[in-house]
Amino acid sequence: MTSLSSCWSWINPPQPTKYVTLGFQFPALSADEAKNAYLAAYYYDSPTTIKVLLQQPIGTPDYSNQNYSNPNPGGPQTSATLPLYGYEALLNADAKCSSPFVGGETKDRSNAVVTPSSVNTCNVYFAIYTNIGANKPDRSNRLYATNDFFGYASSDFTYSMAALDGKTSESGTRKLGWTLVRHTVLEPSAAPGTYLVTQNSAPDTDQALPIRLHAPTNGLISQNVQTWGHK
Repeated sequence: MTSLSSCWSWINPPQPTKYVTLGFQFPALSADEAKNAYLAAYYYDSPTTIKVLLQQPIGTPDYSNQNYSNPNPGGPQTSATLPLYGYEALLNADAKCSSPFVGGETKDRSNAVVTPSSVNTCNVYFAIYTNIGANKPDRSNRLYATNDFFGYASSDFTYSMAALDGKTSESGTRKLGWTLVRHTVLEPSAAPGTYLVTQNSAPDTDQALPIRLHAPTNGLISQNVQTWGHK
């Protein structure tokens, strides 16, 4: 009889076919605040229904692939990373994330011009929220958010539109596929009280630049806030 011996070795789990690791910066959360704080990537399954794609706690390390979400265990937290994957599944019919840009993102806007007008989009948003039973961010529990997002477009497209109150003009150029979409707001000195918003697909190299989370703001008139305090 032959004696067989087993040789155990650690096998790294397979990585998703597509994933990106995004970095975030945000105002300091104390160790106590971070206990119930979660960084979430979420999307809308309907115009009013939020579903979480991925989330992870701010107050504890993420040991996957030896990438630490918490660089300062036990101390104030000002940054985090989120390996983002699974977003391709959001294009399935069951996910209901992908929908026509015209009539969706152009809703409640005027003078919309979209080329081509048949484009579909799907957007993944980011927020830090206090998770006490809700398990997803909403207006009542969001600590910090960003107007940048990770989005899909079914084709290259350009668009322009305006807010109904006439104060904001918005335009953008987005690329086919999944891209990080950067949001900027300018208030021209020659026309105070009016705003120019752009939402453009950033180059892939921009994915290495941190995304700033801040107190939730109206993206039509504000890119950020003047102070880093809680809203």
